Amino acid sequence: MNIVQYFLAFILYSFIGWMYETAIYTIQEKKFISSGFLKGPYCPLYGGGAVLMVFCFFDRTDSILVTFFGGMAVATVVEYLTAVVLENVFHKKWWDYSNIKFNYKSRICLLGAVCFGTLCLLLCRVIHPLFVDLIRLVPQNVQLWLAVALVIIFAADCIMTVLFFRKDKANGEEENYENQLPPLNLQTLFGNIGDKIRCRFGK
Repeated sequence: MNIVQYFLAFILYSFIGWMYETAIYTIQEKKFISSGFLKGPYCPLYGGGAVLMVFCFFDRTDSILVTFFGGMAVATVVEYLTAVVLENVFHKKWWDYSNIKFNYKSRICLLGAVCFGTLCLLLCRVIHPLFVDLIRLVPQNVQLWLAVALVIIFAADCIMTVLFFRKDKANGEEENYENQLPPLNLQTLFGNIGDKIRCRFGK
């Protein structure tokens, strides 16, 4: 894979990560909540973590255990460092694991690490091989112009987000950003999932 394809993978996996987290928080809160600190439908944390996992484990090892535990470690480190950077730059917490057991400073948790390890296996064994097969069908000039367009959109989103925070900070209004996520509560989340299942099947 070349740098253009890695960037396209980053955007795709950022979008998949956004859908995953948005679904979780939407179900928990019973209203639509867009995940991520940017306005667009993507979470760079997931995209960056996924690309890093692909670089570290895809076609480099056949061991399920290495992929699983390596994915746990890589994703957990990326998540923690991202949380530290966001909190120190923007003075906000975008996710909060304080309601989940075995968490560290509410930034990472054991359950999340296990989920990331499982997702790493799925990514390296199923999703990314499919992406590689599909991207080969797209002419390279189309890949390039698609990447350029996405770079412009992504960069504009990042710039607008930073300007938004600088404006609010200057006005003394640092609590208005709508994408700050509520604390994840597994009891509420699974309770709401159970309610939807019972409603769906009439039990």
